[in-house]
Amino acid sequence: MNLAAALVATCLGLSPADASEDWCSSVQRVLAEWEYHVSDNGKGLQAPNRSHNLRTYFNPTGIRLHDRTAAGSPVLAGFSLVGMGRGAELAPVGPGTVTHAGARVEIQRPGIIEWYENSPLGLEQGFTLAAPMEGEGPVVLELAVEHARASLRGQSIELATDAGRRLNYGKLIATDANGLTLPSRLEVPSPQRVRLIVEDTGAAYPVVIDPVITGTADAILESNQPDTGGFDAAAFGGAVAIAGDVNGDGFDDVIVGARGWDLENGLADEGAVFVFLGSATGIVGSDPATAHAVILGDQAGAEFGTSVAGAGDVNGDGFDDIIVGAPHYEGTFPGDPTLTVKGAAFVFYGGPSGITATSPAMADARIDANQVDSILGFSVAGAGDVNGDGFDDIIIGVPRQGSPTFPPNIPPNQGQGFGGAAVVFHGSAAGITASGFDDADATLLPYPAGFPVP
Repeated sequence: MNLAAALVATCLGLSPADASEDWCSSVQRVLAEWEYHVSDNGKGLQAPNRSHNLRTYFNPTGIRLHDRTAAGSPVLAGFSLVGMGRGAELAPVGPGTVTHAGARVEIQRPGIIEWYENSPLGLEQGFTLAAPMEGEGPVVLELAVEHARASLRGQSIELATDAGRRLNYGKLIATDANGLTLPSRLEVPSPQRVRLIVEDTGAAYPVVIDPVITGTADAILESNQPDTGGFDAAAFGGAVAIAGDVNGDGFDDVIVGARGWDLENGLADEGAVFVFLGSATGIVGSDPATAHAVILGDQAGAEFGTSVAGAGDVNGDGFDDIIVGAPHYEGTFPGDPTLTVKGAAFVFYGGPSGITATSPAMADARIDANQVDSILGFSVAGAGDVNGDGFDDIIIGVPRQGSPTFPPNIPPNQGQGFGGAAVVFHGSAAGITASGFDDADATLLPYPAGFPVP
């Protein structure tokens, strides 16, 4: 048994039985730190990073980053210091001598130490310059990038790796021996080159130049509707869910709700829903304009897209479907067209072309409330196949169902004042065939049957 295993066994109470809680907490903290330490795994000097799902290999010219858990541990990116100097005058840099201790690795070359600190925050890269370099202009360190393409994104660099993942290179800071922060910036002269630029006029040496390498989201979907700072923010991403495979291509897709969306139709807070398709390289698209499907609300204030969910395959056609909630959508009270109710949920079927609807009016199924303001559709979800008939089912939240209402002739549930309900609708060969709350195949209420009416 190695030391780490022995310590874990001790804290599990195996031996000794009276290990203190504080001692075990200290052990766990030490083990967490050890996890990021550098070691030789038989393939080279390496350090795993669970937090960012990376494994870094170190060599005399630089580093090579791998995916820590993917099959075959594919290479994500390589970095090597290839030039240093001032301005446009850069001298080539050769390999150095590698040393390591704990979670730190150093590559030592004449006049400069390239170092790395591996931690849950990422892989911190640093360069310590012992003395000022000759020449005019700012200090420039140039790194060669392999297995990835670098592009500048504001104050950081995005690395699109050949393996499909994305990494972030940023948080650059440069300080001198007195702790003074020096002006610094990143440049990308080409997709295979990265430059660290530091203005060192008046700096006390040694100078430390310090960026960080981290994992990042494989896809970022951002709103393209400006936020004016008022009450009408689009709230893109206010609801998100797995859509299932809506187009049957073997890749799961995602759905994003924006309850405050009101750009296209000019209706305040009409709401919108966006479907982005999956692919062999992940999610296709980056903003609403690149969504595969856009379903725009058609009522002001309806907040269509407050809730979204994958519905499963409610009609058994082999394509997954989606459900969208609009808790303030107006419909007609059953039996009295002069009265309106608020709250609706909409089901859209998938197909070979994915979701093809563009408005709530094109929904394959619509479930309306039966009370003035029950806010049906505040939450929605796929329920799976609750009755085992081979068709997936849906469940809809109605948090104000049964609360006191106006006009008084609209009946509440059996216990007025005990608000809230959830309703289940079964799928079938024809899909969801219900059209309102009263058509539910199951109604879940917040009080037992026969509860006395106040």
